[in-house]
Amino acid sequence: MRWWVTMRLLSFSQPIHILPLKLGQRCLLWQYGRSYGLPVITTRGNNVYGPNQFPEKLIPKFILLAMKGSPLPIHGDGSNVRSYLYCEDVAEAFEVVLHKGEVGHVYNIGTKKERRVIDVAREICKLFSLNPDTQIKFVDNRPFNDQRYYLDDQKLKSLGWTLMVPGVERNANDSASAPVTNSNQTQRSAMVVPLSKNNPTATQQKSLKFLIYGRTGWIGGLLGTLCEKQGIAYEY
Repeated sequence: MRWWVTMRLLSFSQPIHILPLKLGQRCLLWQYGRSYGLPVITTRGNNVYGPNQFPEKLIPKFILLAMKGSPLPIHGDGSNVRSYLYCEDVAEAFEVVLHKGEVGHVYNIGTKKERRVIDVAREICKLFSLNPDTQIKFVDNRPFNDQRYYLDDQKLKSLGWTLMVPGVERNANDSASAPVTNSNQTQRSAMVVPLSKNNPTATQQKSLKFLIYGRTGWIGGLLGTLCEKQGIAYEY
């Protein structure tokens, strides 16, 4: 009864912090793995950037605004600290965990090279020959704008993963030559699970089925599209 009253009083128009939602997802997968024997490995990462990223994210948003000469808005004073990873580094981390990770374990995908949001904005201004003092505009802080995210990546590094792309210059150059669009997001298709020549194809492995969480999200929808195109059985 107390739970019902609490849910009735909860207004879903209020900001909801993302961290409890992520923890709930992990608990769901962990329990599903224990109940049904699903081999689950969890990865935790944040602030991935790269070509074709949705333009509302910080780095592509700043790059596109800088390309147009528009102001770069920063929530609060810009002192929030984040670590940023290029998409190819994250893809490499997924591959390392897939082949070398232990079932039931959690691996953080991160870097100790942290930057303040204001410093990222200044760096992007510099890449496009803009004056950060006039180009950066401070706006009201957003709810639950955490001061810092920190991920210890030593466990992942022990599997052989290393950071290859340290800065945002490459993404800025890619965006300048080919602006972010949504039309070619599914062109870079790769096998979800690498198969050797001696193994049966994914289509032949009728007993293998992937569980994809987050059907309405961009990543969940993209994974479903990849599985469908390659004949891989999956469920949401």
